[in-house]
Amino acid sequence: ESFGMCLKTNNVCVFRGGTEWLHTNGALVRILQQGAAAHGVPEGGLTFLDRSSPEAALEMVRYPQYVQAVITRGSAGLRKGILDQARVPVIGFDGGLCHVYVDQDVDIPLAQTITVNAKVQSPTAGNALDTLLVHQNVSRHLLPGLTRRLLQEYRVTLNGCPKTVSMLGVLEMTGHLGIKEAVETDWEKKYQSLTMNIKVVKDSQEAIDHIAKFAPGHTDTIVTRDYQLAMRFVREVDSSAVMINASTRLHGGKQFGLGPDIGSNSTHVHGRGPLVLSRLTIEKYMVFGTGQLQQPHPVPQTYQDAMMLSAKF
Repeated sequence: ESFGMCLKTNNVCVFRGGTEWLHTNGALVRILQQGAAAHGVPEGGLTFLDRSSPEAALEMVRYPQYVQAVITRGSAGLRKGILDQARVPVIGFDGGLCHVYVDQDVDIPLAQTITVNAKVQSPTAGNALDTLLVHQNVSRHLLPGLTRRLLQEYRVTLNGCPKTVSMLGVLEMTGHLGIKEAVETDWEKKYQSLTMNIKVVKDSQEAIDHIAKFAPGHTDTIVTRDYQLAMRFVREVDSSAVMINASTRLHGGKQFGLGPDIGSNSTHVHGRGPLVLSRLTIEKYMVFGTGQLQQPHPVPQTYQDAMMLSAKF
C-alpha cells in the first residue's frame, strides 16, 4: 500500500518494514519491483531497506539531500527516536495519545461498548485508547461492569487513579491483579498494547485540562448526550481527530471516506489526520504571462538623480 500510494503521487518510496516481516517483505518487494520495471517505473522508484536494526531507519532521516520527508510507523520508541533525530520533515508522526471522556449525562451501555472497541479492537493501532476519563457522578455506575469485562473477557492490564483503585480494589481475576494504582508517568504513555489507564474526574473541565496537558493528541472522544458540551469539547481539545459518541478506532482515511491512508499525522505541521493521497503532494505554481511586470517598474539611477535636481520637484 505504501508503494502504491507513493507511486500514484509520483514519489520515490523507500520502505522499511517491521523486523518480524523482513524476509516476507523482501520477497514481496522483489515481485513488485519486477512488475513496476515491466511497466516503465524507473529503477529505484520502489526501494526496500533490508536492514533489520532500528539504526537503519535513523540513518535515513539524517540525509536531507536524499530524503524529502519521512512517515513514521511502528513502536512509540522508534517514532520518538526518528522525531528527535530527523533532519528532514516528519509529515506522518503517528504519535499523540488517545482519550475517551465519559460525561455524566451518558448512556452507560454505549459508553462501555465504545471503550471496549477503542481499546481492544486493535490494541497495537495508533488510534487505540490509552486513557479513559470518567465523570465522578457516573463512575460507580460505569466502572465496575466495564473493568470486569476488560479484565475477564479481554485480559487488559488496568492502571487507575487513587479514586478508581479505592472504588474497585485490587481484585484477582483469571490470573490478573485487577487494577493497580497509576504512577505519574503512566498518563503520558502511548501503550499500543493491552494496557490502559482509568481516571475519575470531577467535571468536563478537568477532563479537557488533562487532555490538554498531553496535547497535541492523536484521537479524543467524548461520550455524552449533552450537545453543547460535545461542541465545546470538539472546539477546545487539540487533537488531529475529535469524535462524539464514536470509537477512536474510526480515525482513518477509509473510515472518513477519504480513501486509503499511509499513516496519520498528529502534529501541527503539514496536514493533520489521515495521510491520504492528497497529503502526499505539494503545490507547484505554473504561470503563463504576456509580459506582465511587477509595478512600480525600476527607474535608472541617473534618471532619478535628474528628477531630484529638476525645479519641478
